[in-house]
Amino acid sequence: MQTLGFVRALEPVLATRYPEEEERAGALLRYMEFFNTHPILASAVLGAIVRHEAQGEVELSEKTVKMLMGPFGGMGDSFFWGALKPLFILIALAAVQQGQLWVAVAMVVGFALVNVISRVCLLNLGISLGRRVVVSVQRLGLLAWAQRIKVLAALLTGWVMVVALAQSPAAHWGIGVFSLAAAATFLALVVAWGARREVDPLWMVILCSLLAVGGSVLI
Repeated sequence: MQTLGFVRALEPVLATRYPEEEERAGALLRYMEFFNTHPILASAVLGAIVRHEAQGEVELSEKTVKMLMGPFGGMGDSFFWGALKPLFILIALAAVQQGQLWVAVAMVVGFALVNVISRVCLLNLGISLGRRVVVSVQRLGLLAWAQRIKVLAALLTGWVMVVALAQSPAAHWGIGVFSLAAAATFLALVVAWGARREVDPLWMVILCSLLAVGGSVLI
């Protein structure tokens, strides 16, 4: 899925390593296999390949790609997409509720900086360590940090929901905030139950939308 971009990023290095066109074409074809990992942690894989190619360790280079892309994909998805990005979004939502739009803009810029800086640091780390970069990435404890951030995001989600309910018109229509919060909590539990049983997210979105529309009509 990311093969063409990965090979394109390697092309300058391979062009230096293999000045002859035929040899360079063969080197490019070696990496034209399936490649898919987290786009940020892919920089570490790219750096490791650059190091091994520069040292003439062709076989080790090919094994490194297969060894790293799976674990890095899982770690990156859990930390960057499953924990860090939702936290930035929730902070932005909480700030918007208080009329602090600049904080929302700062969160967008902040996540972009995290993205770019992480890629640069991981690329340099991969170039320095080669396949041993996996040890350094493991020491970062991304999965453990992902769990901590998800707990914080869950607490912030509760805060955002309570503030949204307290500020909603329904709070002034004789329906207590507690009742609305209980209904929202129940809906969140239903979604969590469906996610654990690998229910298609599309159906959960449709269910939430129908309940929201139905509730607004009844109110």
